[in-house]
Amino acid sequence: MSYSGNKKIILHIGITKTGSTALQKFLVDNKELLSEQGAGYYNSSVISSPFQPYKNAEALKFKSMLLCGEGIWADEKLVEEDLSKLKEWSKDYETIILSDEVLYSLPGGMRSLRPFLNEMFSGADIVPVVYFRRQDDWLESAWKEDKKSRTNVNSLSIHSYKKRFDEFLHYGKRMLFLEKSYGRENFLVRKYDKNLIKKGICRDFIESIGLEWDDRFVVPENLTNASLSNAASEGVWLLTNIFRRINFMAPIILKLFKSDITVCELYEEALSFSEKHPDPKGERLLNIEERRTLLKEFEEDNRYIARTYFGEDKLFDEPENRGVLRENQKHEASMLQLGYWPPNAGALKNILNE
Repeated sequence: MSYSGNKKIILHIGITKTGSTALQKFLVDNKELLSEQGAGYYNSSVISSPFQPYKNAEALKFKSMLLCGEGIWADEKLVEEDLSKLKEWSKDYETIILSDEVLYSLPGGMRSLRPFLNEMFSGADIVPVVYFRRQDDWLESAWKEDKKSRTNVNSLSIHSYKKRFDEFLHYGKRMLFLEKSYGRENFLVRKYDKNLIKKGICRDFIESIGLEWDDRFVVPENLTNASLSNAASEGVWLLTNIFRRINFMAPIILKLFKSDITVCELYEEALSFSEKHPDPKGERLLNIEERRTLLKEFEEDNRYIARTYFGEDKLFDEPENRGVLRENQKHEASMLQLGYWPPNAGALKNILNE
């Protein structure tokens, strides 16, 4: 990454599942201290989800989609008004920090956005910042997140789920595409690994973009999205798979077993189960051989990132050989005990046993 000494637009683009919410909360909570260093974190009025209130570049995300000719689920007038306010507000700062981790997922939008950013912040250095997480860890985390979603619970296994993100997880190919628009020398690439986690993503981000860490900074504690344990995730997958497979027969079968449980209730009970029975330390969904096989597929991409941005041959450490859910049947068995689910879920347990 190189700077010309001009105004800097720090554009944090992701990726998802790399501590973005905690970082965004940190930036919101420390606006005054950041301003002492000439840095500003814009207070955007465009927020599409009440569960992600701290990101401030959603207007840019929607603008990128519009520039690509795509439809958006936000008020276009509100998006344009927010961008006008951002342009005026930015005049008071030397470093502008904008964050929306979904931007990395929109390569076409990012490409279309570059001329717009050049015009909006004339003469400024545009510095995209991206954190990469080892693909097996990212996949497992994303899959569990999807399992807990009330609106997106599906019947895919984690292995089938991976196919959705093959392009996303080929970091090298995605970066080669984005570099054509933003310039390789302008990117700031970081690893989301155990060493960063020990240091904290907030401090890593601040120091990486050229600001000084201030001991007065307030750092969010335990800011994580509610997560399902491995056993609960597998349980939700099994049960929702039944719902999908029996399809139109579901009402008849559930009535036969005197059950009226819904997918939303499955999620609520799975989350409750997770809180009562968290994963044993180090337990994983994928075993060591599955992880190695998966990472082999992305070896060339990861090597490109490692050599280009870190001067190394390897981007991530090798996966550790930890316990795996499917090798510990006690968890699966305990999860399906009636005591952990509402009485009407007994029907689904009977279906499973059949």
